[in-house]
Amino acid sequence: MEELMNQIKAFLGNSAKNIFKKGPAEIEVVVNKGENAQQISEHLKEHIITMISEDAIAKISFVDQSGNVIDSFSLNQ
Repeated sequence: MEELMNQIKAFLGNSAKNIFKKGPAEIEVVVNKGENAQQISEHLKEHIITMISEDAIAKISFVDQSGNVIDSFSLNQ
């Protein structure tokens, strides 16, 4: 999970304020103020397959500064 979090951090760069492990197989990405969380999530969805192994299982949620979930997806879909 740590490796996946580091890969997501590198991919998102300054778009993410914080990325942390929320549960055993769940990652939460707090998007910086002024960033389009939905667009960032869609961009990650398009490229995540090149970053992970086929058997990776995780849920990734994108939230705004207030903690409101903007989008989420699972890698095992």
